[in-house]
Amino acid sequence: MTVTSLLQPAAVDDARPINGHGDDDIYPVHLLDGTKVQHCIMVSFFKFNDILDHQQIKQALTRVLQIGDWRKLGGRFRTKPQLIQGQGLEIHVPRQYTAARPAFNFAFETCPCRFAEHPLGGQLPQEAADAVSLSAHLGELREYGHAPGFPNTMDDLVDRDAPQLSFKITHYTDATLLATTFSHCTWDVSGALGFMKALQLVLDGREDEVPPMLGASSDMLAEVAGLHERGLQEDVQLKQMMSHRSGDEKECVHRSPQPILEERLIGIPMDTLKRLRSLVIAEDGDEDTWMTYQPDELFVALVVQQIARASPTPRSINMMNILNARLVVPSLSKARGVYTQNMVLLAPNKLSPNTTAGGLGPIAVSQRACIGGFTTQANIARSLRTFLGAIQAGVDTTALTSSDDDAAPLLINNLVRFTNELDIDLSSAVLRQGEGSATRNNALGTVDFCYLTIKNPYDMMRITTLGAYDGTACWMFGELPARAWELLQETLDELGQ
Repeated sequence: MTVTSLLQPAAVDDARPINGHGDDDIYPVHLLDGTKVQHCIMVSFFKFNDILDHQQIKQALTRVLQIGDWRKLGGRFRTKPQLIQGQGLEIHVPRQYTAARPAFNFAFETCPCRFAEHPLGGQLPQEAADAVSLSAHLGELREYGHAPGFPNTMDDLVDRDAPQLSFKITHYTDATLLATTFSHCTWDVSGALGFMKALQLVLDGREDEVPPMLGASSDMLAEVAGLHERGLQEDVQLKQMMSHRSGDEKECVHRSPQPILEERLIGIPMDTLKRLRSLVIAEDGDEDTWMTYQPDELFVALVVQQIARASPTPRSINMMNILNARLVVPSLSKARGVYTQNMVLLAPNKLSPNTTAGGLGPIAVSQRACIGGFTTQANIARSLRTFLGAIQAGVDTTALTSSDDDAAPLLINNLVRFTNELDIDLSSAVLRQGEGSATRNNALGTVDFCYLTIKNPYDMMRITTLGAYDGTACWMFGELPARAWELLQETLDELGQ
């Protein structure tokens, strides 16, 4: 049986009552969306340096979730009745939203202070156009996006018949914060940004231009996986996952103790980041080659170099690159609509101690070769077939992030192609201007800062590169040893002089 045959769209079954709501429309939760690691509850923060009309935004959110298959996001996660608890989810959408079963949770709050004076704003650096800005070790930020009654766990979502999405809008004297609480099962970053664009169009009175949600009932990843399925040899990774043992069955493997990690946010002036090219050109003089490398590629290499420098003993680094299938599969990238489902792939790249302790060039070259080799259409299909097949078989897919040796794991998520010059414009909902024209770098009603909180699903270092929202600075957050953060700031400060 193939992966695609295992993943047929779920049909609407009006005769199947769930918690007394037998007339709900039922959508499937696709395989990758439903994996245990996606059950984490996340909060995204979009900051606007203007005061927005929360009632107008609430009305527009409701309208988006009434359009076509965008309704799927107004549904509730339920456990499939034919499976035992926790083994499968689907989404139940009310035929009509009511006060008892709304499309989403909503809260509004007013804080009589500037955003920078608030405990949340005080933790997040806002400016990095002229100098590197590194936050202190971040505390728990999710609470600032929560309100009483918002779900905190996947169990809350399922057991309480709670909406998938919860929105909290907070007014400050100079800004508006739109926080969204959601499970990773609902969407990935690209899907979330697609939803924000739909919200923008509804606010602008351009509802007829809202793109359709694609793949609501059919799993496009399974279709891509089936394109090259015949003739492929059994994947080594599938063997690894099938043989992966958990809990008491795991053999004891001696590993070096993992350093304590600190979650921080760093902003780097774009002028400083662009000077990384001069460093690699100085290493080997090959200006033509290095001019083809983007600053974010070289920045990842710089982070890896500082992690290696911070380690008391030389270690290999097992880099787990998160790639988005939307960017590399033509049928997805050219689609006329929005796929909200998770479409992430993992491309592992193991670097030796000699490579990580050397110059930036070899690290960047290795990364480009790894990602380039992984993103051929045949390799993408093979990887998806392996991963989806493992999920369907119920094996532990976290084996993809494990290593049999003492390599230090590092999860890398480069979102630059989604967040560079972030184009979210809610100017139709502006009540009044917040930040003055003399100091702001963005247009009225547009996002000037965003952040995403997620509990680390793996016991490993991780970095997420967010790009430059307004073209002045690149932002990255992650969890690294304190010494690696110190070395990173020192190196960037020297580069900016």
